Amino acid sequence: QIVVAMASKEVAEKATVLRGEMADLRAERDNAREATSAAEADLSHCRDAFDAARAEYDEAKLAAVQMEMEVRTMAAEDAQAQLRGAMARAQVEHLRAAAAKEAAMQAELATLRAERDIAQGAKSGVEADLVTCHSALAAARAASHEEQSAARKEIEIRTMSVEDAHAQLACANEAAEFAKAAMLDAHLAQEASKAALAATQADLTAERSRRAFFQDQAQALEEALRETQVKCDNHEDALRMSQDCLLSIMEECQCPISHSFMREPVVAADGHSYERQAITRWLATHGTSPMTGAQLTNTLVVPNLIITRVCRFLKRGRVEDEQSEASTPNPQEALAAAPGELLAAAAWRCDRA
Repeated sequence: QIVVAMASKEVAEKATVLRGEMADLRAERDNAREATSAAEADLSHCRDAFDAARAEYDEAKLAAVQMEMEVRTMAAEDAQAQLRGAMARAQVEHLRAAAAKEAAMQAELATLRAERDIAQGAKSGVEADLVTCHSALAAARAASHEEQSAARKEIEIRTMSVEDAHAQLACANEAAEFAKAAMLDAHLAQEASKAALAATQADLTAERSRRAFFQDQAQALEEALRETQVKCDNHEDALRMSQDCLLSIMEECQCPISHSFMREPVVAADGHSYERQAITRWLATHGTSPMTGAQLTNTLVVPNLIITRVCRFLKRGRVEDEQSEASTPNPQEALAAAPGELLAAAAWRCDRA
């Protein structure tokens, strides 16, 4: 009876220990589930953020191509503006030549006016001479016939001079009319040149406005590119945090004794998980904990169901990752995979390292 009581007491103590270990295992299972869910959520978020950043990068790249095309268009328009400037300078030179021609014509008109004034003075002198001749004729009527004939001849000569003066005056008037018509044509040409110059200035103003608009667009695109770069940096930080979380999970799935990926994890009396073969070999020659060095109360090992499921999950994902790594080397397609495959791929790479 004493032996039976002692055995019952020992069994009860072991049952209590096992209940505590089971409670601990359940807590570890819940924590592992929460960590796995959080890691999957983080990876999903990182994948969405990477897709968004990729879309923003494509949009920025397209905007940059459009901007380059617009810059080339602006270069062609600058060439057109230079051609317009050359045309404007040619028009200015033409205006200067027209102004010089107009000044010359005005000088010629002044000369013609002076000649007309001279002709009018000659006409006045001829008329005065004619009056004098009439007076002389009236005074010489009493003179001899020869003197009258001579006076008539002189009058005819002076009359012919008056007719010549009238003809010269008519020519001077015609030249003055011609000079006026030429001045009018020069004025019209000057007005046309002024209108063309005003149109050229308006085109230059529009070109400056367009260039300022393109410069504003370029600045906005540069700002968008900087914001996209900042977002990409943030996404990379989030991805690194997710990778750190995966590495911590992988460390929990490695045996502290063999430092390899556990295939049959068990829990010893010290509460730590080990590979069954490794802890069995250890307990065969030691009675202490491999982690703490403390004396173990017993040598019983219990299967760790949570770690077993996680290891199986990662192992299955590792095989799928090996198959997909040979067929889909594109990183963007790898990011589109399931979170479990990403965990398995990270576990396999960590185990291989």
